[in-house]
Amino acid sequence: MRTRLTRITPRITDDRGAAVLEFALVFPVVAFLIFGLIYGLFAVAAHVSLAHAASRTVRYASLATDPVAGLYPTVEQVETYMDGQTPFFTASSCETTVAGESRENAPVVLDLTCAFPNPAGRVVGFVDEDITMTAHATARRE
Repeated sequence: MRTRLTRITPRITDDRGAAVLEFALVFPVVAFLIFGLIYGLFAVAAHVSLAHAASRTVRYASLATDPVAGLYPTVEQVETYMDGQTPFFTASSCETTVAGESRENAPVVLDLTCAFPNPAGRVVGFVDEDITMTAHATARRE
């Protein structure tokens, strides 16, 4: 009986392969957290970039192109200007809405709605939609 117990005991206390098993259990969780953190930081940077683009674009829309005649940029000119303001979004993924009268001291309202890609939803498979980010800015015509 004692010889049989001595044969089983080394197998129970042998911990070869334990590190590989722990790595296999912990690595997917850590990798998911790291990629989620990176994606979250990109999303925050994109939202800050979109808000900054909105403020710059509404400033552009509020300045007269011809102060004597009282001409202001058209909606198409404002959309074209906005396209170059943020590196995270393309012109096809954004919708720009400009509202306001073309007279001095009138408020100009700009709404930007852009689609930010959602790779996590495509990988997991339950969400196939992009994240919609919006920015709103207001200025007075000068």
